[in-house]
Formats: sequence, C-alpha cells, structure tokens
Amino acid sequence: MMRKLRLLSTFCIVLLLFVAGCSSEVERYSKKLDDSDYGSLQAKQAQKGQLITFGTNHPDDNQHVNNTVHYSPDISDALGSIGGVGAARVFLTDKNAYVAVVLDNTGRGYAISKQYIRQDTTPFDNKAPNTITNNPFKNFISVNDNTQLTDRFKQTIANKVFELAPEVEEVHISANLNFMFYMDEFAQAAWGDKPLDPYLKQFNILVQHQFANGLIMPTSLNDYRNK
Repeated sequence: MMRKLRLLSTFCIVLLLFVAGCSSEVERYSKKLDDSDYGSLQAKQAQKGQLITFGTNHPDDNQHVNNTVHYSPDISDALGSIGGVGAARVFLTDKNAYVAVVLDNTGRGYAISKQYIRQDTTPFDNKAPNTITNNPFKNFISVNDNTQLTDRFKQTIANKVFELAPEVEEVHISANLNFMFYMDEFAQAAWGDKPLDPYLKQFNILVQHQFANGLIMPTSLNDYRNK
C-alpha cells in the first residue's frame, strides 16, 4: 500500500512539473511581444519574412559619397524613446540617414552576443575624439561590431527614421562607441549653429570608414579645425 502511495505521489509530482512546464512553454509563445524585446524566440519569429530596410555595406560604390549633410534633432530625440536606445545622433544626407546610438537597459536582446557589449565608455583606441566635457555616454552601453545588433532592433530604428524622413534611401546604424564620439562632435557643431558643409569631406571619411571599410581614418573635428 505504501509503495502504491509513493508511486502515486511520484506520478503526481511528475505530472505537476509537466503541467508547469507546459504552462511556461505556452506562456513563452502566447505572451504578448514587447516592443522593447529584440532577441527572444518570439522576436525572431516576428522578424521572419519581413523586408530588411536598414542599410547594408557598399564597399564598391558611391552610396557613402554624400553631397549634403545636416543634423536632425527631431529624429535624434524620437529614437531616444525607442526601448534600448539611450541616446542617438542622426544626420541626414542627400540619400542616407546615419544613426549613432548608445544603449541602455530598457531593451532586451538588442545584441546577438554579450561578449560584444561594452559597459565602460573608454574609446576603443586613441584615435577617438574623447573631448566631450564630462563624457555624456558614461552610463550607457555600446556594441563594437554593428553586425552584432539584432535585425529586429535595427529594423525598429530604421522604421522610425523612414517614418520621419521618407525621402531617405538607406538608414545606416551603429552602436560603436568611437563612431558615437565622432558623430557627437558633428552634432556639437550643429548645436552651435555652425554650418556642416565645411566638414562634409570629413563626414564622408567617417561614414565610409564605419560602413564601407574605408581605409582612411576619420579625424577629430577639433584636430581638423586646427590644421
């Protein structure tokens, strides 16, 4: 009799674990997808089959030879409200939008591999213009390799840019900290009501280096002005 009770007890425990497992599995698939969730199984399924409209590398053409450039404070602010984006710097050219972001913990799964995430904001090399007073990015996260950003995260950013600037052909996105420092220098120039046309050549060098394997290293605007 005791043996039967033990067997029954064991069966009940197994059954409860099975039901709990099924319940959690059902919840995993039925739970409403959060807009700030970019890397879960549900997020990947939601992305499947969608057209990827953010920019790709163009090593052999002139996609990154821009003829005009201006800073967009409105789009920069709008991207800051997207889950996972801590701050953004957005520049529009005659054909592209260039987006530099730093990340925060309001989004999940924006990077494919955690080993690429940096939580300190020391530039990756001495060439980055770490000249910003009090480093506004010190509390944010960066991702060195753009390909480590999940497609759904990049698509969410690109969709917002296309919504606010439908004339743009491509949106190029990076959470690389060096790139953000450079872009912040251009933004500071724009905030000071300085025209960006004199720096167009430097801007093209920057985006070609970041998105098209350009061999010429970008120069800090401070250094460029002092030449």
